Amino acid sequence: MQKNSTKSELKVLEILQNLTCATAEEIYHKINTETKDKKIGLTSVYRALKKLEKNYEVKCVNLFNDGKIRYELNKNEDHHHHFICKKCNYVEIIHECPLKEIEKTLKSKHMLLYHSFDLYGICNECLEKQT
Repeated sequence: MQKNSTKSELKVLEILQNLTCATAEEIYHKINTETKDKKIGLTSVYRALKKLEKNYEVKCVNLFNDGKIRYELNKNEDHHHHFICKKCNYVEIIHECPLKEIEKTLKSKHMLLYHSFDLYGICNECLEKQT
């Protein structure tokens, strides 16, 4: 975390500790309804997210191809991928990473910040509803 982080940035980071793949609107709602802190505006949330992304503290994820940008913490110790159901938007976190060797090779030549790898399909619950 940067030394000169604003209160908005700190609140956004705090909320993202418990949310996975949240939109700016969801973060804004969570801050203003579930914390006793002073309310902040949606513009402040967007500004905080932009700065946190620039500092590589959060990353954008586009899981549903719905035009909504979602954010999550960019923590190496919690590196994960996603399975996304195309019918119900269920998201399952996948902790195994099939890209470790490729990442190792690239890191020897480049400054790799992070990578994204998501799997799309139909979850078991949706499959069972089809039968």
